[in-house]
Amino acid sequence: DAQLATKRELRAATFLQSTHTETDPATGRVVTRAGRRVLQYGSFYDYQRHVIDLAQEVEPMPSDLEAVIDRLIALQALPRDKRPDTCIVNVYDRGDTIPPHVDDLAYPRPFCTLSLLSDSPMYFGTHIEPLGASRYGAPVQIALPRRSVLVLNAGLGADVTKHCIPPVAERRISLTFRRMPDDARAAVARRRLDEEHLQAQAAALDAEFRPPPRVLSLADAVQHRQQPPRR
Repeated sequence: DAQLATKRELRAATFLQSTHTETDPATGRVVTRAGRRVLQYGSFYDYQRHVIDLAQEVEPMPSDLEAVIDRLIALQALPRDKRPDTCIVNVYDRGDTIPPHVDDLAYPRPFCTLSLLSDSPMYFGTHIEPLGASRYGAPVQIALPRRSVLVLNAGLGADVTKHCIPPVAERRISLTFRRMPDDARAAVARRRLDEEHLQAQAAALDAEFRPPPRVLSLADAVQHRQQPPRR
């Protein structure tokens, strides 16, 4: 929460407050609703344009999330050759939801979601009916218990069927791990190298122009202390 509350401490587009639009079936009006809070690590996904936007800078993957990925691979939840390099952290307060969607097909499959803090259902269907007030009707519901991992593989489950989270009853956090497409991963790696190069250049310039510290002998120090104060 401290990180969420101090957005300025995170790089550029790492944090965002999500919104979504839905049509009220009773009135036909399009309503914009605030939703979950989102942290994106590794790369930025633009939910409005539905593209990976490499021009937006986000924080690199933290070591704690890398450790979670190591554990998922060790448990064979994810294949080693499809190791994720991005993570979306969704923070749901009571009543928050995520609307029906299919994860962008640009991301290689499989990908997975780790549920934390509380249980929640997830709805699936090629057609999910909006019922208003961020509620949905879907042909399939599965339970996502706290600390469970849902893996979506290529095919019907990940590429065709939509999924959504209805309004949550309790506070919930989910971690969605995905692997960037090859071109995006290469571009992010180049930018990281450029940043490291610029930081090294800045450090070298700083060291070159920083005045050397003055070294006082013991006699100098004693004389300095004995001088009367200036008035």
